[in-house]
Amino acid sequence: MAAPTTSVSHCKAHTVKSALRRPKTVGDVDAAMKEMDETYQTSFSDWIRSEANIGFVCTYKRQMFDRYMNEDAHTLSLVLCWMTQDWTVASIAEFMLKLFYSYKISSRRFTHLIAVVSAEWPAERKEEIVNVLLIGETPATTAQFIKHYTEGNYLRTRPHGDADDKMDEIPLKPWSNEDIVSLTTAVSKLLRWNDVFMMDFITEYAGLLFTDPIQKAKAVVTVLHEYENLSASATSIPDKSSHSTSRSQSEATLFDDDDSDASQTTSTSEDEEIQRRIAEIVRPKSGFRTMRESIAFGMRIFGQMLEQVDSEESNDFVAAEKELTLQALNIACVDKYASTVPTDIKSKGPNSIAEK
Repeated sequence: MAAPTTSVSHCKAHTVKSALRRPKTVGDVDAAMKEMDETYQTSFSDWIRSEANIGFVCTYKRQMFDRYMNEDAHTLSLVLCWMTQDWTVASIAEFMLKLFYSYKISSRRFTHLIAVVSAEWPAERKEEIVNVLLIGETPATTAQFIKHYTEGNYLRTRPHGDADDKMDEIPLKPWSNEDIVSLTTAVSKLLRWNDVFMMDFITEYAGLLFTDPIQKAKAVVTVLHEYENLSASATSIPDKSSHSTSRSQSEATLFDDDDSDASQTTSTSEDEEIQRRIAEIVRPKSGFRTMRESIAFGMRIFGQMLEQVDSEESNDFVAAEKELTLQALNIACVDKYASTVPTDIKSKGPNSIAEK
């Protein structure tokens, strides 16, 4: 009687492992974990989903998560969604930072994983986790994180080993320009960006939007001109700081530009001339009376830049379509003409045909 029991247990264990290997939804992960607990008479599901065990999991189970990060990021995202679905945003941020501490917070792999885990969250909850993760970060890191978080991505599922199975990809829809601006506006208010931080953020973001150096320089120069014009107009306005009562002293400390804010800005742009011009524009006094004015101005420029990218991509697409059409017509014409040309002329090439 003992042998059949062992066989049944072995079959159940094989079923659990198979289910864990091929989850397609968070529900599949939940079902597999419950089956494993029933098979082995454990409460592992409750233990690993407890926020109280974050430290232990990050310390002793990191290797397992790292392996899935490299081999099957999509399955990892399902497991993380299942684990953290009842957690607070603060706990999720702590867990992700500790578990994947070897990745830069702005790395595409880490940021895409955050994006997938939070894909079904309401906008307010997404804003909260982005805010928590970006506290104390530079404009460059902030720009990279928001760009990667909102760009959409493809996390691959694991091939099951069968001959007919292929490497599938699970798409994550890119954000609209309006949603990107809305997220950035919320984060800038929560983190109280001053206008220098905002300007550096937008110029760093511009560098991520364009691969062509000329397009990148054009976008950055446009941003800088906007702030130069603001700075020029600000110098002609009397200093009203002594009459302002809308901000407390703590708000002024967080918002007003000073040398310490400027010195802490770490630039990652490859264009040294652009960085030199950014440094020159940093001014001793803000051109805005309130943080709200600064953010509204920055987000207007930011939104215009995103729209410019869409417009140029659309024009590039149309131009590429026209080029392909012309190429197709040329090929068709050449083929048609070649069929009527004698063999001895073909062998001499197009130049000889022209000479004829």
